[in-house]
Amino acid sequence: MRRCTFLLVGLLLLSPPLKAQFAITTILPADGTVSMSEDQDITITFNAALDTTRRYIFNGHDEIRLPVRVLIAEPEMGLVVQGWQWNAAQHRLTLQMQWGQDREYFLMLDRAMDLMGNELALPVDLHLSTGPDLGARSVGCQLLRLDGGPLIGLVAALFDQPPMWTDDAFLGSAAAVVMEDGQVTIPYVRPGVWYPVAAGDADGDGHLDPQCGDPFGYLDQDGDGMPDSVVVESEDLFGLVIPLTSVMGCTARNHLEQAQSLAVAHLEDPGVQLKVIMNQSESLNDLGQCGGWSYEFWSPLRGSWLHVHFTADVPQVESGGDSFPPMDTLPGMFVDSDIALDVALNNGGHDLEAQLTEFTRQAWVGNFFWMWANPHALLWAVTIRGWTEGGQWRQHLFLVDAQTGAFLGDYETALEPPSQPGSLALEAPYPNPFNASCVVRFTLDQASDVSVDLFDLQGHCLMNLASGPMAAGAHRLNLDAGKLPSGLYFLRLSSGRTQLTRRLLLLR
Repeated sequence: MRRCTFLLVGLLLLSPPLKAQFAITTILPADGTVSMSEDQDITITFNAALDTTRRYIFNGHDEIRLPVRVLIAEPEMGLVVQGWQWNAAQHRLTLQMQWGQDREYFLMLDRAMDLMGNELALPVDLHLSTGPDLGARSVGCQLLRLDGGPLIGLVAALFDQPPMWTDDAFLGSAAAVVMEDGQVTIPYVRPGVWYPVAAGDADGDGHLDPQCGDPFGYLDQDGDGMPDSVVVESEDLFGLVIPLTSVMGCTARNHLEQAQSLAVAHLEDPGVQLKVIMNQSESLNDLGQCGGWSYEFWSPLRGSWLHVHFTADVPQVESGGDSFPPMDTLPGMFVDSDIALDVALNNGGHDLEAQLTEFTRQAWVGNFFWMWANPHALLWAVTIRGWTEGGQWRQHLFLVDAQTGAFLGDYETALEPPSQPGSLALEAPYPNPFNASCVVRFTLDQASDVSVDLFDLQGHCLMNLASGPMAAGAHRLNLDAGKLPSGLYFLRLSSGRTQLTRRLLLLR
């Protein structure tokens, strides 16, 4: 299911307002460099020795940890970090890079610390290309914080599609760091149609996530609440105003009426049927709220699904497939997500969370006939998952009657030992339910022949994700549902005589 990822997927970003005199003096190659070789290194020189003991995850890859934090655009397009090294004085860092052919890259260095614990004075951005040129135009914006928050620590960018937080690859033009006065000029823009957006990292967790309260905004010149685009042609474009605000969470019913209206209008079918609502963000807050919800409609007239997503109060409508599982329609009245979460927490959820060092909460409501004895029961399914202090992964499902709010039951859906030598583990795929693709992670206790397969309810093998010898350790696969219809599926990991199974719900 679509998730928040402003500009880049799962990337670490801006620190809080910075105050030290610690700074970068030079970066080679310089901003705007083109026709780089595909094995071009980056050398960054600082005005003081750095604390090289610090480590920051590079671009979401746990196996790569650098002493500086870097933001990179289009990270999956052939970009590889082959290594890094310091000079003897510890003030010059060289990143050994392998770049994709004929690609443009936007990098942002936003955190490094000197030996006294001082941070970089400001984030530094860098535009590079392995092709013959960069865009020739510039776009200037003024950012306004409607919630009174600081302007520093924001990024402005141009999307080539309406700005929705999505796991799809971002094909944007450029981005730039915003200065303290809210002014920003985005350089190296190519002619075309672009959607100006801006966002920041208010909670300092290293991610841009408007579903969790980070400030977010987009160009809305006509005031209709929908993102507007601009056309960049033969001249630079300035004077755009982007208001930002921190979006507070809402419950599942908050956008229901608007989602219904959008579905009816888009499908031209007044008889659309609401089947499922689910939260899009990582976790519900304590009030059963989050910044993003997805509403799944079925049109009997059109014979197709329609997805209406709300993220940071921005709606997006997306057509789905032409088949669906035999799920009953949600009625007009049902208990909201705040009540469902409260019931789950008061029936074992609080006790479970007390055992976890960190946890997330996911909730969805619908006729999940495979979860309960009554095939027509309308359920809130609340999942709480996380790690214990001992390194044990816990995932628990709580079922709540969506019409009465009564607690129906709960059960453990995953209880696994730590992923370490001597253990075999198949983690819960994420997200689940999913819209088109999800991530599958598993750990092998020893090198062995492995098969990872997807089955339907009748036991037919529909897809093989991996087959053959694999080394011991952690592995990751992407499951692309392709043209499979919506419904319930089973994922099976086979290693030697051992088989592990996970349940998946595909909603198109």
